[in-house]
Amino acid sequence: MHRDFFHKGDSKAIPSESLKDVFNAMEEEWHVTIRWLASDETVMNVDNKAKDDFQRKALLAVKGGEKEMTAVENGTFRFAGVIPLQNQCLKCHSPDRTSLEDRFAALEISMRIRPSAESK
Repeated sequence: MHRDFFHKGDSKAIPSESLKDVFNAMEEEWHVTIRWLASDETVMNVDNKAKDDFQRKALLAVKGGEKEMTAVENGTFRFAGVIPLQNQCLKCHSPDRTSLEDRFAALEISMRIRPSAESK
């Protein structure tokens, strides 16, 4: 994604922000909510900080090496999957880092679960 958006000396939209239209269309058409989750050390947009327990736990899980986390809460299926941040990402997401340790963000996808016709 970055190769399509960032060229030295040329500032454009942040790649994650460019997907907002896609996320909005998915929510409108398919009723699927998609949201970036950034840890305190990688956040560039405060809207991407964890807002609830599931999101906080998901960020801890991916930071700890998990690839994904799922839960069902109040009739909603929630999935969070790891987004590894490569060196080129960290130039902006963590410019003052003092180590080369891997850093991660996550993408949360959630959708309402409807009972199937068989379970009625």
